[in-house]
Amino acid sequence: MGSMFSRFCNQQNNCDYCKHNNKENNLKIDSNNDKVINNKNIESNYNSKVNQLSTVLNRKPSMDVTRHNFIEMISQLEEVLKECQFISIDCELSGLRREWKSLSLMDTTDDRYLKLKQSIIGYQTIQFGLTAFKPIGDNESEYTCNSYNFYIFPQKCSTIPKANGDRTFSVQSSSLTFLVNNGFDFNKLIRDGISYLNREEEQICVEAINAQNELKANKSNTAINSAVTDEDKKFVNEILEKINSFITNDSLQNIDLSPCNGFKRKLIYETLKAQQFIDSIDIKTIPVSQNSFDRYIAVNKINKEEKERKQSEMLTEAIGFSKVVQLIIKYGKPVVGHNVLLDIMHTFNQFIEPLPDHYFQFKQSINALFPVLYDTKYISSTQVFKELLENTGSFYYTFFLITGY
Repeated sequence: MGSMFSRFCNQQNNCDYCKHNNKENNLKIDSNNDKVINNKNIESNYNSKVNQLSTVLNRKPSMDVTRHNFIEMISQLEEVLKECQFISIDCELSGLRREWKSLSLMDTTDDRYLKLKQSIIGYQTIQFGLTAFKPIGDNESEYTCNSYNFYIFPQKCSTIPKANGDRTFSVQSSSLTFLVNNGFDFNKLIRDGISYLNREEEQICVEAINAQNELKANKSNTAINSAVTDEDKKFVNEILEKINSFITNDSLQNIDLSPCNGFKRKLIYETLKAQQFIDSIDIKTIPVSQNSFDRYIAVNKINKEEKERKQSEMLTEAIGFSKVVQLIIKYGKPVVGHNVLLDIMHTFNQFIEPLPDHYFQFKQSINALFPVLYDTKYISSTQVFKELLENTGSFYYTFFLITGY
């Protein structure tokens, strides 16, 4: 039963990556030329030689990814995932219930799955480590490693309608203590963490954006209707004249409107979001000074393509870390982890959709989304490695040396 939960590859006899019947894929370190090579004989000095992995692999320094550098990083990550041979993952969690301690050899597969499902409900992935491995040259004996640490925390998004950033989740004191003792930066997590949406939330968000754009396109007279007094109507007309003059002046790229109260700013927004301006300008409210309650509206020229690009970036920012999971699924590279089942269950539940009620449904979904999964904890419990390793922690140390997690 352990293999059922530790390895989900549904191509065990034919999988190009698994090579279950090909013993030539067993890992060995060649101390003479400092290369990781494939060889059918695993030598008994495995533990002493594995320390060479950290120098053999060309592992670049890990990149901390927050909401501030997420947009610029995502296109780079897509190229890395497209070109790599396989990836490794590791999750840091806000807590872990203890239902898994009641696991029994008498459990059915559904029993085991439901116990593990209950152990993750309410807790969140707060950091996701990802390393992509790309062979150097054609012989696949050396690898370049790109490592990323994603800080994940739900952020309220005011620019995207229906973006669910205000969430509630649980923490476990022992988990927080462990993370703090190992240098985890909770200030960075809360202040700079990347938000996320699951599939259903993303669809709701996209539909809301489309509805909002359609509303803007049919809203040209709203500002005048909101201007209930003659003075307000005069104010709106003056704004229209000023913006028309600004748009036709090729020497100006931006202007700052005079500070005004909230009602007049509402009139300005309704005016500038009218049909004739929708593809021409970008607007935002800015404080007059750092500690001031006064606000003014800054107006910048923008073409339709640029506006669509900005809107796309805002949507990507709202989707957040779920975009990374989408890219992992898109390129379908083998995924390696240590005790990876819980990581996969958390990833599925948090960034894709709620976990199904039955193991068979979960297994089908995982096989479709992550067709090749390797669990080093399970691999190290097989007979060939039992003879070489004192415990599974030795194999995890190898995993740490390679990935940095």
